[in-house]
Amino acid sequence: MFIRCHPIVVVGCLLWTAHSLAQAPAEEVNVPLVVPAGSVLRMRTETTTFPERAGDAVRAQLIQPVFAFDREVLPVGTEMLGHVIAFSSPSRLRQIESMTSGHFGSFKKPEIQFDTVLQLGKAPRDIVTDTTPGNGQTVELRSAGGSKHGLIGSAIARGKQEISTRWKEAKDLLKADNKKERARDAALALLPYAPSRIAGGSQFDAVLVTPQTFGSEMVSAATILQLGQTTPEDGAVSANLVTPLDSAVSKSGSPVEAKLTAPLFTPNHQLLLPEGTRLIGNVSAARPARHFHRSGQLRFSFQEVALPDDIIEVQKRLAAQTAQQSGGGARRKIHAGISGLTVRRGSHIGLDEEGVPRVEESKTRFLGPALSVALVAAANSQEQEHGRVENQTGAQTAAGAFGFALVGAAVGRTSHIGALAIGSLGAARSVYSQFFGKGTDIQLPANTALAVQFSRTGTTLPKDGH
Repeated sequence: MFIRCHPIVVVGCLLWTAHSLAQAPAEEVNVPLVVPAGSVLRMRTETTTFPERAGDAVRAQLIQPVFAFDREVLPVGTEMLGHVIAFSSPSRLRQIESMTSGHFGSFKKPEIQFDTVLQLGKAPRDIVTDTTPGNGQTVELRSAGGSKHGLIGSAIARGKQEISTRWKEAKDLLKADNKKERARDAALALLPYAPSRIAGGSQFDAVLVTPQTFGSEMVSAATILQLGQTTPEDGAVSANLVTPLDSAVSKSGSPVEAKLTAPLFTPNHQLLLPEGTRLIGNVSAARPARHFHRSGQLRFSFQEVALPDDIIEVQKRLAAQTAQQSGGGARRKIHAGISGLTVRRGSHIGLDEEGVPRVEESKTRFLGPALSVALVAAANSQEQEHGRVENQTGAQTAAGAFGFALVGAAVGRTSHIGALAIGSLGAARSVYSQFFGKGTDIQLPANTALAVQFSRTGTTLPKDGH
């Protein structure tokens, strides 16, 4: 059965249909999977290598996955290939200090640049990076339960945790598959001469100089439009610090920015925030290190979230097709702090139960001053035997070594006065640094890895009672 229509009606219907199609948003959007320049590839060497010349190969494996939008494009364990580009040497003063401490090995330090990604079953991918040594220790949020023990109880708990950590490291060494190699590296570090090497377990951060594209994916327009519309109220995600922070120079109120290195999903796997989303906040309080061993203090949090610029442009284009008001580009309010961060090994930086970075001094730091004073006292004691005054040669040597390493040991072995002078200098230096000198500032350079916890925030520092 057919219904006859007037030609004008037919033309009007066709024009209305075309207009409606033009106004309807595309059902799917082609999203390029791009890892932008400035992204960090974190990797670790598995074996020790002894490079001799520029061009020698160095291999490492990713220890953190790499994402583009909502896809993992480089998983943990991806092999990276780099090469030694040069050898750098420390200053003459540093070399003299090293030699007086008993180290006469190669002073050449290999500089590495990783240039190839080796993906299983795929052709090697050439990359251009700026490679630097990475941080080697991850610290996490301290349990809030420790605060009920009071000051002394918290100190005891930290001491127990420190002992437990060292014991775990010792057990991990005994259980490790490469324990022979790690024992060899430890022995090499103690020898007076050691060749230039890249120890197994060394970490590197390779910052991409040019972007890398890993194809594209089709994403529904509805998914794109809802990105950033829901404020995260819970959950954690990994991010890299964009703004370098230093308790010595950072000011209260100064801006802080970080970028997500992984997407954030809801429990039912709905994408909330893609990789590259910016977290914007400020330093809420900062205080530089001061004398009498008072360490620096730093506190910051994030209050806003902003989508990547390319996603904002897609949202605006989709909204324009339907004549809707676009929310693209708008910043959303959040409350987020940090629940973990990666710091330089030996920096003694930790996180308290409120997510505030703090310098956690080792409970064994007082042993150095006590030992140095005891050695000087022992070196000063003399014994009289058969009418002759006998010096304590062993104590003199130890006191001299404590004050000025190898040279001090040699002087202390041969001279009682020299041992007392050098030992006293070392003891005074140790006592000053541990009791009267300036404390340690909290330094978080750009690209510091963060674990960001939503629904956490911080504003002020505790009153200065130390």
